[in-house]
Amino acid sequence: MKYKNEYAFLTLVGDVLNGKQVRPLPEGVSADDVYALGVRQNMVPITFCGLNSIDDPGIKDSLMKYQDTFLSDCTRSEVQMGEYEKLIPYLCAHGVKALPLKGCVIKRLYPIPALRVMCDIDLLYDGVTPEELSVLMEKAGYSTENLKRGCHDVFHKKPCMNIELHRKLVYGNSPYGSILQDMFSRAVPDEEITNLYHMKPEDLYIHVIVHAAKHFENSGLGIRPMGDIYVLNRTYEDIFDRKYINESLASVGLTKFEEKLKTTAHAFFGEDEEKAEVSELDMEFFFSGGTYGKNRTHWQYMGQGRTSRVGFILDRFFLPYSSMKEMYPVLEKAPVLLPFMWMHRGFEVILTRRGHFDSVVGGMKELNKENAEHARKIMDSFGLGI
Repeated sequence: MKYKNEYAFLTLVGDVLNGKQVRPLPEGVSADDVYALGVRQNMVPITFCGLNSIDDPGIKDSLMKYQDTFLSDCTRSEVQMGEYEKLIPYLCAHGVKALPLKGCVIKRLYPIPALRVMCDIDLLYDGVTPEELSVLMEKAGYSTENLKRGCHDVFHKKPCMNIELHRKLVYGNSPYGSILQDMFSRAVPDEEITNLYHMKPEDLYIHVIVHAAKHFENSGLGIRPMGDIYVLNRTYEDIFDRKYINESLASVGLTKFEEKLKTTAHAFFGEDEEKAEVSELDMEFFFSGGTYGKNRTHWQYMGQGRTSRVGFILDRFFLPYSSMKEMYPVLEKAPVLLPFMWMHRGFEVILTRRGHFDSVVGGMKELNKENAEHARKIMDSFGLGI
């Protein structure tokens, strides 16, 4: 059976998410096979716990060699959330309006929060300037890693705290910006902490779908975001204002995309007969990379039916002014500096963002008619054909 390891992994994660007794692994599938998928999808805690709950001494012995990684992820989760609980009242007390986003909200909906791994803590903020925010964060022991570039300001604190404080949720030229505006006006004030706000379930879900669409278009999508979509629908299915969700997503062309993700998430983590409905194309796509795909910098380019390597390099190097001014705010007042910023970004990618540079080089090797047709087929099936 093709994808037998992947189906076993989905069954195990689904059992954990649904609070069921985890079923034994199918014949021919080892704990090592399933655990390897958990590592690649950045889902070690839920994979480890699922395997450990199977009544099989052989599996428990096999897991011993993975304990350190599992405990490291769980410890990081505890450190992150402990720091989050201290940081929120500190920032809010100093005039920062804060709205928690993504992982730090969704992980609380999992059976055990530590089962859902986070790379960063994300907050939307208002009420202070980036410079004022930087002063506050540095007083709290953080170093400023990125300020006033892109959509968010980035701060780091050893050993594992990476905080992304968003000034806005998407770039100004994003096709999805209209449904992610004025989030504070739609949020619910916290009952205890002044300046702390919470997204309504519908807006949380819409943001997750938009975030998934952004990654899907640029690099792909893995299994962890599908787990989030499944958990959100299972938790809020009886209280979601579906009319509001559907109208919002329809206004930016994401109706088919959301329906496809929701259906696939239920197929992944629901009953066995639902899993059989998942196409081979979808299985290949979701398991071909990690949490957010394969870092396919060429994915959207090929989705447009383009295969020229020269055109690809020009596209990646000479980003449009609308995108460049988001990365380099100085261009807002001095657009004449655009050629210099192109050069700056090129050297920055080569010298400090090796992973991104390697993905560009790797993408060049995959540019051909067959791969372009495959990319187009997948994007069309998710309603994101360009």
